Amino acid sequence: MSKIIQLRRHQAISVKAKAKHVVRLRVADRTYPEETRWDVQRPIQNAGSFRALDGFDDRCARSGKWHVFEVSHRLISSFARQIEPYAARNQVEVRIDGQAVRMVKKVRA
Repeated sequence: MSKIIQLRRHQAISVKAKAKHVVRLRVADRTYPEETRWDVQRPIQNAGSFRALDGFDDRCARSGKWHVFEVSHRLISSFARQIEPYAARNQVEVRIDGQAVRMVKKVRA
């Protein structure tokens, strides 16, 4: 059985029901990478505790390296909703269990 995470500005993500999910995050903001890292620390900490922040420093943000951490199944949907505004502004790239969080093209009638 899988869990569908509904997002406002992105395609819905379907994740398998397992105890932990692997999240990969990369700071894509080239103008202010340190400030973006500082902003996204809160959702990471809420979802994966302080251990999820190990190695996620200014050097990691400036170099554009992927930061990998685990999030429990219970907290994955709240993490996705908290990180969505940063992904919508193309400040971060996020992959949950290998699936990228991608924008939805809305068509107006």
